[in-house]
Amino acid sequence: QQQKKLDWNKQWDQLPTLPLPSLMRARLYVVMPGAMSFLHRHEWVKHGTCYSPGPAQYMGEMIGLIDTVNASAVGALFKSHVGKALTTLQIRAAFDQAFGKGAGDRVLVECKGGLITEIKLNLRVLDKKIAPIGTMLLQADTLPTGCDGGLLDVAKPATTP
Repeated sequence: QQQKKLDWNKQWDQLPTLPLPSLMRARLYVVMPGAMSFLHRHEWVKHGTCYSPGPAQYMGEMIGLIDTVNASAVGALFKSHVGKALTTLQIRAAFDQAFGKGAGDRVLVECKGGLITEIKLNLRVLDKKIAPIGTMLLQADTLPTGCDGGLLDVAKPATTP
């Protein structure tokens, strides 16, 4: 399919615009700064299309999960380390503290050029129904740690592409 080919080639700007309510779109640019580079379109093609009937439902649930993480010990850890080094062990320990022992084992940290570039959570969603994030983490398979850690860069202010 053409969209999967564009996604695979990281031509996310050429993927169709997602029909999202304006308030949701604005919130998305805050919780996912990568949306400025059309990351949300990639996330929809890669994950959302097999999960929900439309991008608004998928993005809404994703924003809710990000808000939950940001309001937890994980968010506090990240806020206190902006511009500083952070280890994968610290990140995993914060997930354990926030969402239950073993939750951190379902977190993979990716780095590039000494920067933390992505945090991947392995969540198990049963019957396409969102459960508390700790439940979804602990039901999922464990992940390798990824990189050892890196610098937590300062996010740029969101602007809509």
